[in-house]
Amino acid sequence: MATTHVFAAPTLHIEKFQGLPGDYPQVWLDGLNDNAELYHWDDSYTLKLARAHMAGTAYTWLSANRRKLTNWDSFEQLFLERFGDDDVATAALISTRSQYRDESVNDYSDSLQALFDRVESYGEIVPTSLQVVLFTRGLRPDIKEKVLARRPQNLQAAISEAVS
Repeated sequence: MATTHVFAAPTLHIEKFQGLPGDYPQVWLDGLNDNAELYHWDDSYTLKLARAHMAGTAYTWLSANRRKLTNWDSFEQLFLERFGDDDVATAALISTRSQYRDESVNDYSDSLQALFDRVESYGEIVPTSLQVVLFTRGLRPDIKEKVLARRPQNLQAAISEAVS
């Protein structure tokens, strides 16, 4: 007797893109493209899904440019021309990121490291010395003093000093 296995279809989750600072348009597009490849969507279906998952400023832009957005390639190009300043937004987040009052050093450092990794995904590198400066600058004052006194040479050393 043959056994039949029934598998549930994976749940598709595509975030709404609103065109706000911090929305990361390249990450959103990469997610759509990854899903399109995984589920074998053609470009016209991917374009329809993209249109269905836009809101706010992005939806206003979509409405104004609908005639120009006739295929997936034109959508990607015009979308990134309009919203594609991920690197600028990430740099702004890095420069203003500081440890929250009740945030652990490890959670703060993980958050900052994720931003550094995002910069690297754009083909840029945040120099080690700058990582240390940015990390230390964002620490709570009591922890910052302790780290500055030790003059760490790399991010991992700064994190270790902050945790100890």
